[in-house]
Amino acid sequence: MNEIQRAYLDRYLDSLSEQERARYTTFSADYFCADESNANLCAELVRQGKK
Repeated sequence: MNEIQRAYLDRYLDSLSEQERARYTTFSADYFCADESNANLCAELVRQGKK
């Protein structure tokens, strides 16, 4: 996990209660597709709830 991904995760975890946060013990960061253009397209479809 790179620094940007870790900062994003930390912001999310900070938004949770202690009880909710305790449920999460391991993390991984992956990406969609093999290139940035298609990865961004897939991420946008997920964001829109289409994928």
